[in-house]
Amino acid sequence: MSVNTPQQIVLDVDLPDEQTFDTLVEGENTLVVAHCQSLLLSPNSENTPFVTYISGASASGKSHLLVAMCHQAAERQLSHFYLCLSESSPYPADMLNSMENLDLLCIDNIHLLESLPDWQRALFDLINRINETQGCKLVVSANQGPLSLNFDLADLKSRLSWGVSFNLVPLGEKEAEHALEVKARHRGLVIAPESLSYLVTHSRRDMHSLTQSLEVLQQKSLQQKRKISIPFIKQTFDF
Repeated sequence: MSVNTPQQIVLDVDLPDEQTFDTLVEGENTLVVAHCQSLLLSPNSENTPFVTYISGASASGKSHLLVAMCHQAAERQLSHFYLCLSESSPYPADMLNSMENLDLLCIDNIHLLESLPDWQRALFDLINRINETQGCKLVVSANQGPLSLNFDLADLKSRLSWGVSFNLVPLGEKEAEHALEVKARHRGLVIAPESLSYLVTHSRRDMHSLTQSLEVLQQKSLQQKRKISIPFIKQTFDF
């Protein structure tokens, strides 16, 4: 990878191995999933969107999609970078320098750049370079659409609207149960359908919360050497 990034930035070391397209339950998001799966298979041309903008509520699956694309890029031996922004992000804005040379760049949570004008300018300049070179596929996520972002740099909102935009639809109850079953199977856990249904019914339905609950159940099940059942779930979470 020929990208000039600071030495303290570690590439892809923490990408969750379970967040792939194989473990993704798409629900009503068939169109965006198909787009993301095919994006790296499409040759670069003037008709190929170089910016893909994915919006949605917290824990609606945005990060899963971006990470899955990076796993796909790795399988195809394409250069890629996944950057998850946070409210306490320590990264300098100039880390985006030269990233137009990547095959795929995924930036998660760009709405957190609302109070960071240096980052806004850096992202704006990066998009312009990508538009000129037509070599990198840029995929970004946020909690709202590009024109609703409270950015000081109005031209950045315009640039983010140049490509294709999608809004993720949250999973329904049955879809959430299926997604949780897929995650459990990936971890080697066998949980009865009625137990999964009980957990989804009595928990927050977003996948972040459900995944956390699954991790707690897995840990306690190993510690106590007990099967994950409805009584065990009740005891663990005091439902």
